[in-house]
Amino acid sequence: MFRKVHIRLTLLCTGITAVIMIIMSLCYLYVSETGLYRNQFQSFQNDINTITTNLEQQSVISMEWLSKMEAQGNYLFYVLDGGVPFLYNQLNDTPENSSRSHLLEECRNAYERIIEVDASSERNSSYASFHSEFRFVSQSTGVEYFGSVINMGQNASSLEIIVLSSLQTLEKQILEQRFHFILIDLAAILALTVFSWLFTGLLLKPIMENHQKQVQFVASASHELRTPLA
Repeated sequence: MFRKVHIRLTLLCTGITAVIMIIMSLCYLYVSETGLYRNQFQSFQNDINTITTNLEQQSVISMEWLSKMEAQGNYLFYVLDGGVPFLYNQLNDTPENSSRSHLLEECRNAYERIIEVDASSERNSSYASFHSEFRFVSQSTGVEYFGSVINMGQNASSLEIIVLSSLQTLEKQILEQRFHFILIDLAAILALTVFSWLFTGLLLKPIMENHQKQVQFVASASHELRTPLA
């Protein structure tokens, strides 16, 4: 009887503590992951501001500059001058690299679907530049991206630069964090089980001793009562 009570108390204590610990872990993961995405997005916006400033100061966008920017920030660039792709993008639009152009087209569609831009006032000025950042999931690759569309106008010409940043590195970091939390929670639950077993054993020990004394007293009293009656 006491063994069953011991097991049930151990499971009860472990279960309640484990549930509280798991809920707290999930809350921490939610706050942490939200902060990681927010910081990454802010960093992406700062990079776009820097890129836009550099573009405004340049009279010519060279292929070397685009290649350097892609290598430094792990970005993808797609430049359209009056709706016509730059030579840099035309060279990259090969059958072996068709996913690149398809991905950038998905980014452009996501921009038109997510962002509502009323830029008529900016486009009417002699020189204007504006950009919008957003987050979307590629249907072809299943990977999540930060995207930005930079629109620049000078007199009658218009320039559109699409910038993509993959979140695979961030998602890998989040998965590793979740895996570590799972291992920590499992180890903590195991330690809680051992502690609960020892703790409930100490709580039940006086009760078991009193019960044993009662059994011995009843047995002795029964023996003493049976002897004179016999």
